[in-house]
Amino acid sequence: MIENKPGAGNNIGTEAVVNAEPDGYTVLLVNPANFINATLYSNLIAKLNRAINAVLAEPEIKKRMIELGGEPLIGTPDAFGAMIAAETAKWAKVVEFAGVRIE
Repeated sequence: MIENKPGAGNNIGTEAVVNAEPDGYTVLLVNPANFINATLYSNLIAKLNRAINAVLAEPEIKKRMIELGGEPLIGTPDAFGAMIAAETAKWAKVVEFAGVRIE
């Protein structure tokens, strides 16, 4: 079942997902508004991070993510930001070296 919860710049839907029981089925699809809102509402980041970490800590979720080739990363928003920055820098070098161009 898909339930769209629009409003308040995505905060209503985000809040619903953050407060949902970690069942392994509830998913939050984000768009740029989520990142903008996160800079405006610091408690939203902490609540969302706690909710995501709780789901990623579930043994069934970890197992399934690994089976699908994923890597469940439990941590802080700052650690995630640092990882994204490092990965972006690493892959930018690969893209540049390979001469990859968007067509």
